[in-house]
Order: sequence, then C-alpha cells, then structure tokens
Amino acid sequence: MFKIPRLLTMMFMQYFVQGAWNMTIGAVLATYSMKGIIGSTYSLLGLATIISPLFIGMIADRFFPSQKVISILHILNGAVLLLLPNYILAGNVNAFLALIFVVGLLYYPTTALSNSIAFHHISDQKLFPYIRVFGNIGFIVIGLIMGYYEI
Repeated sequence: MFKIPRLLTMMFMQYFVQGAWNMTIGAVLATYSMKGIIGSTYSLLGLATIISPLFIGMIADRFFPSQKVISILHILNGAVLLLLPNYILAGNVNAFLALIFVVGLLYYPTTALSNSIAFHHISDQKLFPYIRVFGNIGFIVIGLIMGYYEI
C-alpha cells in the first residue's frame, strides 16, 4: 500500500539529482573559462554510462541487495561531487575530468538499479510507466527551478 508513493519519490529524486548536476556542467565550465573541455566532459560521462552498469549490475544481482548498492553509490557520488568545485576553481582540467568519469561510473548504474527496485516492489508490471514518469517530472522540475533562478 505504501510502496507506490515511495517508488514515485525514489524515481522523482533519482532524476531530480541527475538534472541538478548533469545539466549544469557545461554552463559552469563555460563560466570558469573551461569551455574547451565541455565536449570531453560529456564524452567521459557517456563512456561511463556504457561501462559502469555492467559491473555494478553483476554485483547488485549476485552479492548485495539493490537498495544497499544504490545507497552506497549515491553516498560515494555525493562525496565526489563535493570535490568537483575545488578542481574547477583551481582550473585543474585533468583532475576534473578524472573525477567526472568517476561520477559517471558511480551515478549511471543507479538508474538501472532504481528500475530494478521498482519492478521488484510492484505486483502489476503495468504500473511501472506511471512510476517511471515521475523521474521525468523530477528532471523537468529541477530544470525549471534552475531556469527560474538562472543557475
């Protein structure tokens, strides 16, 4: 009974968080005179998107529950994201790109894990699209918030 609202909140927050950091990277780098690495930044994130779910999925499926893996990945990712501004302010391109790759390795498996958790906890698979759409809503909401405040 209480699973559906919790799953909706999980999906909303999953993509709200992604929109908060992913959609602003280019603007932040341009602001701090690092326009030349915007393409490399998004390329590394794309590469991490391809690589990371393979390994994390094996770990989550075989050794640990998905909710524990997703929690650990989000905590580690938060710690890495806290370090990024230091390297941007210092203009340290190599360290920034290395850390952004780590961010991608840590973050992108969580999208698959959130889907897995949702499927595990719903009895009717037809409910999944309604749950998943809250991820899109979360992404849109953070975009509107950032646009309003011109972040």
